[in-house]
Amino acid sequence: RKDEYKNLVSSYYSLVTDFYEYGWGQSFHFANRFRGETLAESIQRHESYLALKMNLNAGDKVLDLGCGVGGPLRRIAQLTGAHVTGITISDYQIQRAKKIGVPADCQFIQGDFMKLPFEDNS
Repeated sequence: RKDEYKNLVSSYYSLVTDFYEYGWGQSFHFANRFRGETLAESIQRHESYLALKMNLNAGDKVLDLGCGVGGPLRRIAQLTGAHVTGITISDYQIQRAKKIGVPADCQFIQGDFMKLPFEDNS
């Protein structure tokens, strides 16, 4: 089973991504909600807060491991000017991310975050 995790995880996300997008939009995470706030508003607020706390500047590099279809990735790049690279094991999520659109300061890579396709300190 340990040897097959890549296929299992990729297959799982190929099956559930459309459902996740239906329920969460482009950001597959939860955020605490304030009274009267929609789920979408709470997620957007959470991502904005995260971008602020990361203290990123234009040109900084960020790696989003398990990026899904890239909602948080796009938002953080938009708010900070950082270059954000997303890694997902799911080919289907890469297809969906590209269909949604890839801003100039972002990129999506299909890969296994347990075996990153980058040199150290790159």
